[in-house]
Amino acid sequence: MNSKLILGTKNEVLLKVYIKVKDGNEKKTQELLDKIDINVSRTLSKLIIKTEISGDDEEIKIKTNKDGYLEINYKLTVPSNNSLNIKIHLEHLF
Repeated sequence: MNSKLILGTKNEVLLKVYIKVKDGNEKKTQELLDKIDINVSRTLSKLIIKTEISGDDEEIKIKTNKDGYLEINYKLTVPSNNSLNIKIHLEHLF
């Protein structure tokens, strides 16, 4: 994971998500991409970004290519005058 937090000058929050999947089979790569959902919600004091990958571990594993990978990177820009508490929870570790 190669995520970045940027302190911006504008009074806005910007999230960019980059998903990279490499597998030897184009169909299986697309099936894995289709299983990834990025959900964003907020309250008055929180921004919640949740990445979910549906399916069990065997469905998610990239097995057809020894050089295959799944990478999800986040770039979050927040105003520099905001306090921030970041929590990261990873459910699927291969």
